[in-house]
Amino acid sequence: MIALLLTLLTLQQVRVEAVVDRDRVMMGGAVTLTITVEASGNEPVQILTPSTVGLEILGTTDQSDVSINEGIATRVLTRTLRLRANAAGAARIGATTVRTGESIAQTDPIEVLVDADDDPG
Repeated sequence: MIALLLTLLTLQQVRVEAVVDRDRVMMGGAVTLTITVEASGNEPVQILTPSTVGLEILGTTDQSDVSINEGIATRVLTRTLRLRANAAGAARIGATTVRTGESIAQTDPIEVLVDADDDPG
């Protein structure tokens, strides 16, 4: 019984990664945040949208792939957020939190430097 419980806990692992396509952008420019989640097991996966400061979410797309290896389902979910820089200075993307069953995984926050548009027109 204990071996079965340990196996079930092992099957519910989750890994999350969040990266931006650039760490510096002009005000009004776009940044793409890509969140990748790899989860094993059958529990539903919930990706909580991170908070943003100095960045506006323009759109979101999701993609999901499932593979089965030795009877264990592994899902790779990718969420892509297109963000627009709306204030000069240090913009911040908060930690991304993912929940699946009893497992919780979290990324570090991300900072993006936003340069002011010095061109008057």
